[in-house]
Amino acid sequence: MQCDGAFLPLTMLQRDRFADLVTRLEGGDLDHSALFLELLDRNNLS
Repeated sequence: MQCDGAFLPLTMLQRDRFADLVTRLEGGDLDHSALFLELLDRNNLS
């Protein structure tokens, strides 16, 4: 992702992680607890 010529890799990473949370983990309707679910999944603890 570029913003005014700057490459923003962390923004891309967060966008991709959120998309995964919404689509694969079905966490789009959750509050901040969705972050915990995403971290559990990322660390193979779910």
